[in-house]
Amino acid sequence: MRTLIPFLLLLPLSGCFVYTTEAPRNTAPWFDYADGGCFWDNGYQDFVWYFDVDADDDAGVADVQAVWADVYNTHNGELIDSFELQAEPGKSWYSAWIGSTTYLNPSFAGYEIFLSAEDYDGAVGSTSVFPPPCAQ
Repeated sequence: MRTLIPFLLLLPLSGCFVYTTEAPRNTAPWFDYADGGCFWDNGYQDFVWYFDVDADDDAGVADVQAVWADVYNTHNGELIDSFELQAEPGKSWYSAWIGSTTYLNPSFAGYEIFLSAEDYDGAVGSTSVFPPPCAQ
């Protein structure tokens, strides 16, 4: 027993310790809120298409560099039109377009608005919304 006690005391000193540090992983931005669709505007006498999101990122909202809305025809998968959203205060991004300046048909009931956000490290997060036809 006498020889065992010094051995046990010296055991921690003889070990090898390995420390590893893991590089932080870049996660893709995500959406806290996403909406899109159209409404009739009496002033323009036209439909207005809008895209509205709140985008966030693990590195903070300032790390989100771009948000896009790509509108697809759900019946055949065709890309109809693309829109870049503009940053607003906080984590909001918004864009609105007069209907006659787009390729979108306000009475069509089959659009998917595919929203994507990219951060400065190139990670991309996405979500989709499916708007109803516009009402006048």
